[in-house]
Amino acid sequence: MKSSYRFLKVPLCLFSDSYSQLSVEAKILYAFLLDRLTLSEKNGFSDEDAVCLCTIRTARCAERFAADLKRRRGYFVSLKNTG
Repeated sequence: MKSSYRFLKVPLCLFSDSYSQLSVEAKILYAFLLDRLTLSEKNGFSDEDAVCLCTIRTARCAERFAADLKRRRGYFVSLKNTG
């Protein structure tokens, strides 16, 4: 039977001490962004320098995370600040 479920791959390194300051929600957001990036690479969305392009609307993020705008922005900011 074919499953209709899709799964995110969460890099295990996100659960190391190096990333302990990140919330679980930020880690899941990272996995979601990584999934979108993989899809963009698969579909050939890159610029002239072969840099893969991936964009996500905050509203799309809202659908996935069911959190208010302030919290969603906080997840993005914490990822950005972590590097």
